Amino acid sequence: MEKKYIIRGFREPADLPVFYDEKTYSFEEASLKAKEYLVEKAILSKVIIYEQEDGEDEKAAKLLCRNRFGRIQEIVNQWLK
Repeated sequence: MEKKYIIRGFREPADLPVFYDEKTYSFEEASLKAKEYLVEKAILSKVIIYEQEDGEDEKAAKLLCRNRFGRIQEIVNQWLK
């Protein structure tokens, strides 16, 4: 079964998401959509892609944020908790 991913957007310094995309995507689709949201929605400071498995808690798979130069930086799951 193919893994599904969901997207949540955050503002600093809030720990709770302010943007919820309830659709599920493949990892590649979620990565593209997360970049799009980060560019289009000015209130978002970071976007996290979560792996969603039936009956389990969400696990962060990828973090996207802007670095100090304004470029989008991607951090994959090995660095996320």
